[in-house]
Amino acid sequence: MVDDGGVSCADVATQREAQGAGATAHVRSAEVRAAGATVLDVARSFLTAGPPPGPEYDLVCLLLPSSPLRTLRHVVESRLLLREGADAVMSMTPFRQDVRYACMIDDGADGWLMRCDSSQWPVRHYLKHDGTAVWARASWLTKAKDLYDGRIVPYCIPSDESCDVDTPIDLAWAEFLLTRKL
Repeated sequence: MVDDGGVSCADVATQREAQGAGATAHVRSAEVRAAGATVLDVARSFLTAGPPPGPEYDLVCLLLPSSPLRTLRHVVESRLLLREGADAVMSMTPFRQDVRYACMIDDGADGWLMRCDSSQWPVRHYLKHDGTAVWARASWLTKAKDLYDGRIVPYCIPSDESCDVDTPIDLAWAEFLLTRKL
């Protein structure tokens, strides 16, 4: 059961919208709105907002706004994976590229392209967080160094159900995937 819906807002107008929909909403501080703030910074800001000692939550679900393919099924299935001893459940999707072919720019003065040392990488299935859902214990969120600092249960989502929208091409890809589902 979900007891409260909360929204971390960048501005007062969004806060009013969220509160009008029945959510607990807090405007992030300028420090947390600044470039470079992490999802963990935003979550901590929300958890400590309000009059001291702030709202108390046992479990928090982080739903990033950059995940337009999220469904209620994803939220429920990921929640069911949180088990005793785990700090969080994080939605993951396969890398679209084979990391064995990764290259980087040499840090030397000439900046030559060089292939990453893939001999150290086992041939395996690599995943990345996609922003669909993170269920986390609030006590862990307040002390974790980053979102990967803990005992994380992966919730694997097929790549045709996942798109983290950060660029216009990501949005076009999400729209394409949505039209395939109709």
